[in-house]
Amino acid sequence: MFTKTSMLMNTKSLRHLVSLVLLALLLAATSAARAASGDVHPNATNAPIAWGDLGAKATAQYSGAGLSVFTAEGAVRLRCAFQKLEGEVTREGLWLSSTVPGAAASRFRVVATSIGRAGGAMTALLQVGGTECGEQQARFTRPGLTEEYSVSADGVQQDFVVAARPAGAGELRVELAVHGAKVEALAGPGEPDAGSGDPAYTGRAAAL
Repeated sequence: MFTKTSMLMNTKSLRHLVSLVLLALLLAATSAARAASGDVHPNATNAPIAWGDLGAKATAQYSGAGLSVFTAEGAVRLRCAFQKLEGEVTREGLWLSSTVPGAAASRFRVVATSIGRAGGAMTALLQVGGTECGEQQARFTRPGLTEEYSVSADGVQQDFVVAARPAGAGELRVELAVHGAKVEALAGPGEPDAGSGDPAYTGRAAAL
């Protein structure tokens, strides 16, 4: 049996959020004006797009190299132009770096270090593993756990796939280590501090 724990990494700024809000308001005003003038196709659908679905819609309609998983110079790489992130999958896991103009030349990674159950014994994972590149997904594989990486307009998604059921009856627990970045406290459940310039982490887990 397999289970998957997901984490989304992206960069956010107040300017980006304001731009999206202004764009949404502009689209809403344009749709309202067209409806008032009767310039609407009878079969057209004007259902609003939920805020949380904007990224998925943008990803589905985008076909450029700005969202890609590929190999270059013998390395597995990821590119997420929407969130100004690029990554390289190494034998140590995924290293991400910012492509924001003027940003410091540095990189960071979030990697699983052990798996088990809450309140029970944890099993340490190997520090190095193998890498694979698929059409839309890259992988970092170690015995007991595979990390899968994909890109979308929302950011870089990192999935932790546990291959076997851990012993015990508590909730599934995957312990992570962060290298090269400072982890900020969350402003609320699942919500990053909007004022922080550091990459934000959003996760969800499924019990096994």
